[in-house]
Amino acid sequence: MIRQFLAGPSALLVLLLACASTTADRLPVGEAYSDTLQLAVRLSEERDLDGCVQELQRIVALPSSPMVKIQAYWRLYLVHRDRGESLDALQALVSCLERDAAHRSSIYGRARSSLGPAVVDALAADISWATISNLLGGIEEVELTLDLVSYLTENEDCYPASILLGKLARQGLDAGDEQRRTRLAKKVMRCMEKTRPTLALVVPLTGDYAEYGSNLARGAELALLDSASAGTLILEKIDSGSDPVEATLAMSRLARSPHVIAVIGPLQSRAATGAAMAVTQGELPNLVPLPAPQGLSRFGKWVFQSAVPIQAEARTVAKYAMIHGGISRFAILYPSHATGERAMDAFKSQVYDLGGEVVAIERYSEDRDTDFRTQIVNIKRASPQALFVPGQPRELIQIARQVAFYELECQLLGTDGWSSTEVIARGGRLVEGVIFSDLAGMEKNTYAVDIFRATYQERFARDPDHYAYIGFDLASCVRKAVENGRTTRDGLRRYLEGLGPIMRVSGVLSWRDEDTPGAIQLLTIADGLVVPLPMGS
Repeated sequence: MIRQFLAGPSALLVLLLACASTTADRLPVGEAYSDTLQLAVRLSEERDLDGCVQELQRIVALPSSPMVKIQAYWRLYLVHRDRGESLDALQALVSCLERDAAHRSSIYGRARSSLGPAVVDALAADISWATISNLLGGIEEVELTLDLVSYLTENEDCYPASILLGKLARQGLDAGDEQRRTRLAKKVMRCMEKTRPTLALVVPLTGDYAEYGSNLARGAELALLDSASAGTLILEKIDSGSDPVEATLAMSRLARSPHVIAVIGPLQSRAATGAAMAVTQGELPNLVPLPAPQGLSRFGKWVFQSAVPIQAEARTVAKYAMIHGGISRFAILYPSHATGERAMDAFKSQVYDLGGEVVAIERYSEDRDTDFRTQIVNIKRASPQALFVPGQPRELIQIARQVAFYELECQLLGTDGWSSTEVIARGGRLVEGVIFSDLAGMEKNTYAVDIFRATYQERFARDPDHYAYIGFDLASCVRKAVENGRTTRDGLRRYLEGLGPIMRVSGVLSWRDEDTPGAIQLLTIADGLVVPLPMGS
């Protein structure tokens, strides 16, 4: 008798009611199940919801009528929803709607009204919009999509709403649906005006370093133009001039602005520590654009140092010069700020570790010094075989000229500042043969780099430099996060934390504070071009 009951038409009702949490969730039953439901019934009676889910999943996997699958998918949605399993709940609900679109069973109305809350729950659970969008791809009903857009707009999830409207705009809608889409588009635009996230740049746009800051800003601008987020993510440029104090104050102001979800900057290494403290206190993600003092990550989870620390670059070039270049006597000329000092210390330590000697160490102020005669004459007296200069393009050009003028005959070594197009163009033959370290990938004539360079030249009528590349890459990271629904500071932070070392147009991009294997390589300048230097040469 019991076996007949379990195998009969009431079996589905027993299973579904056992999993149900409210009377409103009870479902009509239209046909019998096989004896395989006996296990599901027993598990549900024992309140084993894991087992209940497994059996429901078996039911939807087995051949059965559309109504049976609709009922099972609806029940899966309810169980997953009540257990806080947002992605599984949404997947089951979409499957239910897809199968019920033609039947319009008594479940359909409830499933339809549940779609908006299910999508919002998934977004709140930090599920990427790309994943959610893929799930929604099977829903073809225009009216249901418009209902979802309306719900998302009311909840101020404006970016997903705008993407869905954009897809509808490319479809042939009837007059009624098109009128509703147009009305919703106006609501979405008003919503976006209120809630559009902002990416801020704190870089020098005037003063001695205006060229570098402006190029970084151009790269960031380009990243936001060619994307689905154009018009969604605002780019705000703040001029820090040459004053590190102003850069730190700007960071503090931005941290108090609720619509700013990230900031790129500063360029001055002397402002990096103060800026890191400001963004950490304000819980604002800070993408540090260039090699900066190692250890910025100690300020907390809000600071993302986007380049390999300058110490790693210095050690790499020292090791190459000694092992592959046969050089043992070195001199160092470095800028007297924290980054320059770290590069000097790292280079010197590497030389000593390998049994070499540093015969002269001189420093200069990058803000004041344009005449390096005294330093170069002192270095010449020590007769080094190589001179290591970890500077920025502006002073590197002057140093190269004065090294030649004072007839200091030695191999020039350096870090990524030597890769600047400005150094190559203005340094000419004086910088030919310099050996320097930089992020891997810069020299590769990849398709992505070619496209970026051509687009940059067309828009700005100039060649991109390293600052433009890194500005493009960092802004692209934020753009991708927004495209995946991370429109809050915490959501963006978690997205960035999940990015491992990735190849971008500027090379290998990584937030890791330690050396990243393969992230640094040796380059040289030959015939006016930056080319890789084989490790065996």
